[in-house]
Amino acid sequence: MQDKNKEDKENHIHDANQVKKLYKEALEQINKLVKSTSNYIDLFHDLDDMLDSTKEKAKQVFGDGFWKYQEPIHDLIEAHTEQAYITAAGKWRNDSQLRKKLFNFFISPYKNLDNPYSGLRARYDLIARLEDEESTEMVFNQVLETYNMGVDEDIDLSAFYGVVYLSNIPKHRSRVLELLRTGFFKVISNTKDDGLVNDRVFICIGRSLAMIGEKATASKIYDALIFASDKKQHYEMNVAASYLTLNLVALDYTGPIDALHIFVKEFEETYRGDSFVMRVQFALWILTNKGEKALEYLQDKSHTKNLELVATALADLDYKNGLKTLQEYLPEIKNEVTYEVFKEAITRLQNQDSKPSNKNRMIWLFGYVSRAEIALGNKSDNVFLHRAKLRSEEVMNYYEVFEIDDSIPEDL
Repeated sequence: MQDKNKEDKENHIHDANQVKKLYKEALEQINKLVKSTSNYIDLFHDLDDMLDSTKEKAKQVFGDGFWKYQEPIHDLIEAHTEQAYITAAGKWRNDSQLRKKLFNFFISPYKNLDNPYSGLRARYDLIARLEDEESTEMVFNQVLETYNMGVDEDIDLSAFYGVVYLSNIPKHRSRVLELLRTGFFKVISNTKDDGLVNDRVFICIGRSLAMIGEKATASKIYDALIFASDKKQHYEMNVAASYLTLNLVALDYTGPIDALHIFVKEFEETYRGDSFVMRVQFALWILTNKGEKALEYLQDKSHTKNLELVATALADLDYKNGLKTLQEYLPEIKNEVTYEVFKEAITRLQNQDSKPSNKNRMIWLFGYVSRAEIALGNKSDNVFLHRAKLRSEEVMNYYEVFEIDDSIPEDL
């Protein structure tokens, strides 16, 4: 047994060294491409080709299980590609010909002219960065189009990120805020014959307003929450309501919170401990500054699911009395993602002198992309999921996807 453990340890060290080597080679190649390429369109394609070439290298080194070793290199290339997109928009947008080249690329990235079905979906967030009138109008119109979409239609998140970008340009800010403030009502008004209001657009509007940070818009989110949390609405809309409560937290909302209390009371009995209920419970603890209530919930051993939000509430409220319980629970945590959350909460409570500022709250490390959006192919931005995947081969994206029956592993 000792020989087996020794062999496993040696193999792990060897694999780690190989990953470091491949990562270093990829970084050197990226830097060389960035320095030597003056044409950004060519750079985009060169970086895209690197995704395939580094994948093949990893496959040669690690065999069929190459992907878990390739992932950090893949993420490295994607991060530099995104930065190249942004840099290109900033440098080329003032030249009409160069701007047109970028526009044509961003509207259908990597499209092969010989294949009309090739290319990725439009990147309206990057089109917004071109800042000319044609590009700006296209982004606004794309958001308006989503207000007319039914629940089964594909929502393009990039258009909403595009208007968030435009909100930072003074001449567009009031128009962006008006577009989003009135968005909830327009979505309800445009409901299709099936009577189902589009929950994913509700999530996009609320998230966009939270990202812009205009506190005066919080009341509109609260009104939308009242509508979305009604039990007469479909289940997915009730889930959307839970995300809206996090938007209220992001905007330091100080208005009435009766709807949050009613939500927990009505849904806790049927969906005890499920993610969407716990999001609202988290928001209540934060908005009412009730760290003692979060600790009381944690200490009740009948609560075994989604305890990561309880730990996060304790950290974000800097409730030091919860530190001992978190430390006691840590060895018992079965869910790999929750384990990472508890570690972070413990570290924060040990090191914080006071409650973190809004932008530095631990809750934002869970990311902004909803589970429904991840299930539809969007990449998770959950830091804790990423950490858990690096630490354990068993962690998969199913931790992020399931919502209806909350089929993630229990924490305790």
